[in-house]
Amino acid sequence: MCALLSEFNSLGDLRNHLNQLDESQSQLKRVFILFTGNKDENGQSWCPDCNLADPVIKNILNKDDLLKQDQDQFLTVYVGDRATWKNQENEFRLDKEFQLKCIPTLIQWKTVYI
Repeated sequence: MCALLSEFNSLGDLRNHLNQLDESQSQLKRVFILFTGNKDENGQSWCPDCNLADPVIKNILNKDDLLKQDQDQFLTVYVGDRATWKNQENEFRLDKEFQLKCIPTLIQWKTVYI
């Protein structure tokens, strides 16, 4: 994996990281954010769709020519356990910027950093 990989467990932590990127005017060209369900001690998510997507995403991340270490960042954000995610008041569902409706969700964040 060539891109910088980071993991977050809350919207606040993700926002702090994105704000730091904005403030530093990072040289990153692309930032990808994957929202997914929490995993258990065996690395399996409670979310069946997340489990199906995981090997596909890992395969893409392992391709050397797709994501560049000095240009790209891949963030994984865990939205909580099943009960937390299913709660309609979940912070990721209510957030005006992300407005998540389902997981897994993969987005490309702002790409103006150069």
